[in-house]
Amino acid sequence: MKNLVLVEALICMAFTIATPSAKAEINFTSKPVIADIYAVPQALDPKKITSASHYIILLHLVRPLIKMNAQAEVEGDLAESWSNSDNFTVYILKLRADAKWSNGSLITANQVVQTFSHQMNAKSAIHADFSDIRTITAADDHTLHFTLNRPNANFLVKIAHPECGILKNPKATVDIEMFAVTSGPYVLVQKGESSYFLKRNPFYSGFAQDAPIEVLFQSSPLKEQISAIKSKEADFVMPRGGLALDDHHKIIEHKYIKPWEPHLGFSYWMSLNPNSKALSDHATRKWIQCLLAPGKVDDSSMKPFWEPASQMYLPEGIGRLTKWETSDFWTATAASVRPAHVPHRLHVLVSKGYPFSHKVLEALQGAGIKLDISEYSKQDEFVALSKAKRFDIFMIDNDFSSVDLIENLLVTFNETRPLVTVKSGSDWYRSRLHKAENSMDPGDRHLLFREIAKALLDDALIAPLSYFHVVGYRNENLDISSWSTLFPEVAFWKASIKRH
Repeated sequence: MKNLVLVEALICMAFTIATPSAKAEINFTSKPVIADIYAVPQALDPKKITSASHYIILLHLVRPLIKMNAQAEVEGDLAESWSNSDNFTVYILKLRADAKWSNGSLITANQVVQTFSHQMNAKSAIHADFSDIRTITAADDHTLHFTLNRPNANFLVKIAHPECGILKNPKATVDIEMFAVTSGPYVLVQKGESSYFLKRNPFYSGFAQDAPIEVLFQSSPLKEQISAIKSKEADFVMPRGGLALDDHHKIIEHKYIKPWEPHLGFSYWMSLNPNSKALSDHATRKWIQCLLAPGKVDDSSMKPFWEPASQMYLPEGIGRLTKWETSDFWTATAASVRPAHVPHRLHVLVSKGYPFSHKVLEALQGAGIKLDISEYSKQDEFVALSKAKRFDIFMIDNDFSSVDLIENLLVTFNETRPLVTVKSGSDWYRSRLHKAENSMDPGDRHLLFREIAKALLDDALIAPLSYFHVVGYRNENLDISSWSTLFPEVAFWKASIKRH
């Protein structure tokens, strides 16, 4: 999970690699956009989303009631309007009167109920929690009533997930049956061993001018992906596994290939435990934080994949601290002095896969600290080790690519296996998080996200290490300027393509 190969393994599950025969069995009526992405899933079941590829393909086939824009604001999709009770336990949504399935029939409220009921009964959606919904009913063909088990001001954000995309046949167990008629911009025409061939839904109104009529999602080995984008056999590539920096530079030497750098990636940090005897003193944690300051444990020459991190979140997005704020913080932190009583020994938990782990350890050992080192490779190992033993500091990462950070923070401060350790008895972070979770105002949430990020630095609870950025490549004829840069979006119905 922690190096380029394992990060890609976290984002996507390694399934069957595409074969020439799997690609050859598709008969195109026109030249499609060919997107060679991470390992595609064996099935597109919305109840079992496990990979970035799953999200990408599924979002071309389903349409949710609600969507999020690039400013983390709620917008209608299938729903054109909504209201809620004062205590946020009842939501009423009105469907668009012109919303149609790909076969031309109207999408009704009863069909939406069927989709949600199927997900609620399955109880298996990995990234979406349907247990908050007590009941969902159709008052008429265009009106939905949601009653929740508890107040949730953020409910509309939650139903913007692709798991909540509306299905014509939610009980189908075969992809081609589930997505032969869809609510989304494309329908599934054919499936190969590691490929999905999609065709435009004529009743979807959100297509860009010159948007592709057909899209082929496939997944090839890394060398074949690089060859395909260089030879123009592929229009869009998201490399599988660890792409070397030299290969990146060789790819973009071709003037017709443009790098794609979405706001998608991971933040890595050291969590400093204020409840351990060695690090209970703030001045000691501040000194450790200074030892691991940006640039001391990373290498900016690894851009665009890796760069030193100055805060907990991926930079340059709403709700983040500005580069001037973090620069001022680290300038002040550089003045930290060595405490009178330096910890003689620290218990450290590090990631085997993080490529700069050795620099972290060297920085600590170079300051005269003896280390008892434990290592982990996967999240479940981290959870088991952190429960079995109290560490003074531990290395961790989390995905902070989301345009709205609330769910990332809920994961980070999960009480059963927190990724940041706070002072015992302190409720400050939990209260801010609760307030953000229950705020209907994106601006208020963004201010709270900034408060939390700043406090984690000021309290010396984290030492940011690195940002890892996902990088892809596109043919210059593929115009993706309408894609959001603040959200991990791959939306070919918003793209235009010009063939020469």
